[in-house]
Amino acid sequence: MKKIEVVVLDDHSIILSGIEKELESTHVSVLNSYTNSHDLKKYLAANTPDIIVMDYALSPEDLDGLTLIKDLHKRYNKLKILVISAYSDLAIIGQIFRCGAKGFISKKNAKKQQLINAVDAIYKGKYYFNQVFDSLKKLEFHYESITDNSPNSILSNVSVSDLSKKELEVIRCFLDGLTVSMIAQKYNRSIKTISGQKQTALRKLGLTADHQLFIIKDEILKNEKI
Repeated sequence: MKKIEVVVLDDHSIILSGIEKELESTHVSVLNSYTNSHDLKKYLAANTPDIIVMDYALSPEDLDGLTLIKDLHKRYNKLKILVISAYSDLAIIGQIFRCGAKGFISKKNAKKQQLINAVDAIYKGKYYFNQVFDSLKKLEFHYESITDNSPNSILSNVSVSDLSKKELEVIRCFLDGLTVSMIAQKYNRSIKTISGQKQTALRKLGLTADHQLFIIKDEILKNEKI
């Protein structure tokens, strides 16, 4: 029986080793592991694994999760993507699936059997999010809040030009997967300052929740000021 060939991507080497250990089984083989998307893409240029198991939020210098998922899905359409992340917001998870991922597992409960179940499911062409789904449509039906049905109404109220340079910096970093504390460290500002700038930006944009930022991500990047 052919083993399912897997490659792992995570910017934390300890977590990387843990995922590798959990994935190794009688029918799953971890071919290689990487801490950045650049090295991963060099490997994929010459190799064709079945599945990539990847973290959603990589280092600040790397691509943001959604951009990387889109790029991998477009370049290597036979490659199946399983995302492991600390994120739990259903709207973000919905974006992850719509960008091309086939499975999602929370880092909080990424145990061996769940990982193996997810790998088995997406290898067979199914979707995985806490359980197996035959299609993305069925997954979205099960988790109704994973789909936002009104992106146009949100976009119609957005005015990115109202944001200050520092507020836009904070929002772009948040969209890249950085936490408030990570952004504070990056720009040498206090956590309170960063949190305030983020909330002010949300108010100026007419948004009420963090996940709505991902709906208008393209609009924000079009109006890049930094």
